[in-house]
Amino acid sequence: MPNYHSSGKEPWYRQDGVIALLTIFFPPLGLILIWAHPRYQKRTKILWTAVVAGVVFLTFTGWFGVALILSAALWFWVYKKHPALSAADAPSGRVCAYCGAQLPNSGVCPYCGGRSNDGE
Repeated sequence: MPNYHSSGKEPWYRQDGVIALLTIFFPPLGLILIWAHPRYQKRTKILWTAVVAGVVFLTFTGWFGVALILSAALWFWVYKKHPALSAADAPSGRVCAYCGAQLPNSGVCPYCGGRSNDGE
């Protein structure tokens, strides 16, 4: 195995430009070369792994994935932190006249759209 440090020239797979291009166009190989590079610190390797994982996640999910995560976080915050906002969905003790499901306080069946037959 040749000693590249004595000649001053690094092999192509350890050159920063090649690693950057491979990380952009073929992330798995780029990450392998980042982790195999002896000059990079562990902190740098972890940071680039997180960046590439985030970019790959956003690429495959698009903005829909980000919107889904944000809407789930908002739903959790609203309904767990402010339970009074969801009081209309609490069980009322009444039963739907059409399907027999328990009705929420709003009085409208979430399954069939029917109402109770007690006149309310």
